[in-house]
Amino acid sequence: MILKKISFQFEKVFTVFFLFYLSAMLSLGRAFSVLHIKTPFVPVFITEIVLGAAIFFILLNLKKAVALPGKFLFVFFAYLFLNVTYLAVALAQRKFFAFKDITLALYPLFLLAAYIVFSDRRVFRRLFHVLVIANIIGILLARILIFHVFPWLALKFSVVVNIRVTNYGLYFGIILSFLFALLPTVKSKVARSFIYLLMASNLYILFIVGERSIWLAVLALFAFLFFVLRRQFIKPFLRLCLLCVLVFTLLLHFDLRIMSREKIDNLLTKAHHFAPFIALLVPLEAPVEKGISPEFTKTAETVSAEMRSILNQQIKNDSKRAFNFDEADNEARYVAFREVVSASAGVSRTVNFLGIRLHENECQGAMRGNLFFRFALWEQALTFGLQSPFFGQGFGVYPNIRVWSHEYMNPIAVKNSFMNTGLRPVHNDLLTVFYKTGLVGLLLFLAITVYNFFYGFKALIKSTDERTRILLTGALGGLICWHVLALLFDIIDSPPTNIFLWVLGGFIFSLSNNRGRENSERV
Repeated sequence: MILKKISFQFEKVFTVFFLFYLSAMLSLGRAFSVLHIKTPFVPVFITEIVLGAAIFFILLNLKKAVALPGKFLFVFFAYLFLNVTYLAVALAQRKFFAFKDITLALYPLFLLAAYIVFSDRRVFRRLFHVLVIANIIGILLARILIFHVFPWLALKFSVVVNIRVTNYGLYFGIILSFLFALLPTVKSKVARSFIYLLMASNLYILFIVGERSIWLAVLALFAFLFFVLRRQFIKPFLRLCLLCVLVFTLLLHFDLRIMSREKIDNLLTKAHHFAPFIALLVPLEAPVEKGISPEFTKTAETVSAEMRSILNQQIKNDSKRAFNFDEADNEARYVAFREVVSASAGVSRTVNFLGIRLHENECQGAMRGNLFFRFALWEQALTFGLQSPFFGQGFGVYPNIRVWSHEYMNPIAVKNSFMNTGLRPVHNDLLTVFYKTGLVGLLLFLAITVYNFFYGFKALIKSTDERTRILLTGALGGLICWHVLALLFDIIDSPPTNIFLWVLGGFIFSLSNNRGRENSERV
């Protein structure tokens, strides 16, 4: 009796803790996932703490876990056994970078944990509250990250510095899927208006970020929602589009017109890879500041023009590279540009502005360069994987990747084995699984993901319960966002994004089984 009471209390505590963890991930992302406890051997991160509790939770509910379809369980445990074996072998060989591969080896267990947690119908009532609260916090933090306006200095160094804007593309995509699926059933005009406004705010953030891969994921999501909802999709979508026109106009006016010149320059110089896109929304006139001589401005314009010329020429000459700093002439010009940029604090903003202020065709060239960068990663990762095509290279091993003048070498030292290692992921989930576990691991991974999606889709088609259809539509749409982004980013390598593949998978299975129970109750 005592053990049963302890078990029951633990399950309740774990369910609340798990929902809190998901909410924190959706709002803070990497800033939350890097929290850890220091130990004499390895740091223990928050996700690994949740994973340890999840394993104990699964063992307490093993009968529920094995209620999943038998064919799926066979493939799932084969994949899990393969990855755990690779992890154990790598650690036995003192390949400590294999700790980063825990995302592949052990995170699939989150599918079982999510399946058990969401099998309790009472949890669904809290789900949309979790999504909405996490989304509002995420929108605020994303704006702080993009515009570098910090209400508290501590927020900048403790939270925002660890946030990755790409992660929000995934989180907002998942939340958009659930919110849009919910719309046709919302009766209250106030609640419906709030959902529309929240979705428009999400789309604005994804727009201003300027990541084409995120836009592609959103397009794929809306295509899926149209396919599933059909007539119920058209009116809400048109209303959302009209609201987006209004929201985008007002927010762009506030963000890029009312903001001071200094903050706009700060955005352009610190926004990194999405600065060229935001630069297109800024007036073409260069800022006029006191104390800047015409000669200095002319020099800056010359260097900026040369950098633009280099960019265009390299794209024309080499279909696989956007830059080629191996040439001494280009290297010298690049160094000269950097020297001019850092010459003086009083003028650096103007020079940075001139350097980043690319014209539209050059901006498109930089975007193409981003794609060529990925092609280079994929080509070298594929070559590395083909050296051992059936069983892969194992865990804790990374390809020696060279892109432009940068080399991302296979690490030997164990220093910084857990965070900020400098390793270059290959930005493709299928290639990552292939070069680590070979065709065997890749086929098992594909079997799991394809079976999970079509199992949920089949349940969606057959379900007559409105709530189940809403939740399945949202989960399947979120899964589509995950897979589209995983083909172009290091989604599978990163704990705060990898976990949602398995959480959504468990969520889909729990809904499908709930559908079965509902049908039996009607009979």
